[in-house]
Amino acid sequence: MGMAVRNILPSSKVVKKPLKYEYSFFPVTLGEHIRKKRIEDGLLQRDVAAIIGVIEQSITNWENGRSQPQLQNYPAIIEFLNDYPFDHAIDTIEGKIKQIRYCKGYSFDVFGAVLGVHGTTVNAWEHGEHAPSAYYKALIKRMWFDLPYIKKYPIHEAYERNDTV
Repeated sequence: MGMAVRNILPSSKVVKKPLKYEYSFFPVTLGEHIRKKRIEDGLLQRDVAAIIGVIEQSITNWENGRSQPQLQNYPAIIEFLNDYPFDHAIDTIEGKIKQIRYCKGYSFDVFGAVLGVHGTTVNAWEHGEHAPSAYYKALIKRMWFDLPYIKKYPIHEAYERNDTV
């Protein structure tokens, strides 16, 4: 008989760091925001994954635009970034609802339970299909003012002086 051939060869994976870290100075996507902050802070993807509470592959996928974070990860991401990275109007009740949900990681149903309404009602409010009553507008506005990242917006100070929304 012939010689036995070894069908599993030892191997090792060699990963080299890129010579130049590239990221957008004006990030648009959530993944771009994460990459920019990570590189500026000198962190590895595994470091950010540990901070946010996800696996390293999630950070890789987000940064490369292959997937988006789940809503439940938004609060940890916002805390890591120390900023609110989403670009939507916050000067409307609809925008305030969305910002509260993103900062808290609330689904429509969870936010509805917090407010004491059905999740479909919150969805309709956020999408401008129905307007909340004065009571719920006041409650939403109070919750919005209590968000930790809201004070970075100049509009916040204007709303403290003007009680229109």
